[in-house]
Amino acid sequence: MMNVSTMVTEEWKSLLQDKRLLAILLLVPVVCAILFGSIYYHGKIRSVPTVYIDEDATQLSQQIVQAFDASESFEIVGAAASEEELMQDVQEGKAYVGLIIPSGLSEKIKQGSQAEFMTVIDGSNMTVVSSVLKSANEIAQTYSAGISMKRLEANGVPADYVSSIGMGYRMLFNPGGSFGIYLPLGYMGAINQQVILLGMALCVAREIERKRWEEFLIHWKAPWKVFFAKALPYFIIGNVVIYMTLGILTNVFHVPFMGQLGPLFTLIALFVFCLMAIGFLLSISAHNTIDASKKTFQVTGPSFIVAGYVWPFMAMPSIFSYIGHLLPLTYFLHGLTEVMIKGNGWEQIWGDLRALLIISFCVCTAGMLRLTLQGKKHLKQKEGALES
Repeated sequence: MMNVSTMVTEEWKSLLQDKRLLAILLLVPVVCAILFGSIYYHGKIRSVPTVYIDEDATQLSQQIVQAFDASESFEIVGAAASEEELMQDVQEGKAYVGLIIPSGLSEKIKQGSQAEFMTVIDGSNMTVVSSVLKSANEIAQTYSAGISMKRLEANGVPADYVSSIGMGYRMLFNPGGSFGIYLPLGYMGAINQQVILLGMALCVAREIERKRWEEFLIHWKAPWKVFFAKALPYFIIGNVVIYMTLGILTNVFHVPFMGQLGPLFTLIALFVFCLMAIGFLLSISAHNTIDASKKTFQVTGPSFIVAGYVWPFMAMPSIFSYIGHLLPLTYFLHGLTEVMIKGNGWEQIWGDLRALLIISFCVCTAGMLRLTLQGKKHLKQKEGALES
C-alpha cells in the first residue's frame, strides 16, 4: 500500500513524463499573458478608416478634416461626393466612420449660433464605437475650448463664439449602442468552433484507441473516402447546432437578422467544412483522444482573441493580425456580422467565403497527404511482417 509521499512522487514522475501536458500547464498561461498584454498594450484603437464630405468648403471645415486626419485615432481614407456615397462606404465596410461637415457651419459660428459637424459610425463593433466617440468628442471639445483659438481668430472667427462648435453622431446597425447585439454572436461562434472541432478531432483518435484504425488505412489510395465517412455526421450536426444557436439568439434574445438566408447558410457550411478539415488533420496526427483534445485546445484557445472581432486588427501588433487572418473563425465572425447585423449580401462576404475555401483546401490537402503516408507506412510494415 502506497503512502502519501509515494503517491506524490509518482504523480510528479507522471507529470514530468507527459511533456505535452507539462507544456500546457507552464507555457499556455505565459503565452496568454504575452498575447493579452501585446494586443491590449496601447489600450487604444488607432487609425480607424474614415471618409468625409465637406459641404461647407471653408478654411474652418478643412481644419476640422485635418484635425481628424492628424488624430492617431482616425485615418482619412477618402472623400465622398455625397452623403449617400458616404453612407454606402460605411455600409460596405470601406470605412468605419463617416465625417459630415454641413454647409453653413462657419457662417453659423460667426453669427454666434450653435453649429455642429456629424459623424456616422459603424455600430456593429462597440469597442470601435467607444473609441471613435471619445476621440471625435475630444476634437470637438478642442475647438470649443479654444485650444485652436489663434488659428480660428486669424480666419475671422470671434473668440467669444469658439465654444459653439459641437459634434453629433449617428450610429448605424446598432442605434442603441448595445453590446448584446454583437458580443453573443462572437461567443457563439467561438464555442461552436470548440465543440465541433473537438468532435471531429476525436473521430480518428477514438478508432486508434479501439485498434480499428488499420481498417481505415486500407483506403490510403483514396483518402477522401475516409474523410467523407468520418466528417459527414459531424458536418451535419455542426450545421444544425449553429442554426439552433442562431435561432435562439435571434428569437429569444432579439439579436437582429437583417440579411438573407442564402449567404448565411453558405457561410455556415464553409465554416463547418473548414473545421472538419482541421479536426481531421489534428485527429490523424494524435496518438489518442487525450492527445487530440490537447491539440484542439491549442488551436482554439487563442483564436477568439486574435480573430479581430472583439479587438480589431487595426489595434493589434502586426504579428497577431497575420495570425488572425489564418484562422477560419476570423472570416466566419466577420461574415456573420456583415449578413446578420449589417444586412449585407454576397458581395460583402465573398472575401470571407474565398478565405474559408482556401483554408479548407490547404488543410484538406495536408490531411489527405498525412493519411496517404500513414497508409503507405502501414502497408510496408505489414509486408515486412509477412516476409519475416
